[in-house]
Amino acid sequence: MKAISLRLDESMLQDIKDVSSVYNIPTSDLIRKGIEMILKSKKSEAYYRLTANIPTGTEEETKEIIDRLNKYTDDELEIVERESVVIEL
Repeated sequence: MKAISLRLDESMLQDIKDVSSVYNIPTSDLIRKGIEMILKSKKSEAYYRLTANIPTGTEEETKEIIDRLNKYTDDELEIVERESVVIEL
């Protein structure tokens, strides 16, 4: 496991300490679990599933794509066929 430095505002840090104390779990375990939950959620979103291996666009383009994708259901976004296209410049 690798250590990182993380900046949090004081109220969030206090909330983390409070929850850790109530549930009697180490603060680092609570933070890891929270990050794990966010990553799992983000990776299951249509935008991630469709663009994970594609170079990113601008922030505005990304927002537009996410807004459009969020209007569809998971069934409508199911990938039924994969195809690779190579563009040589």
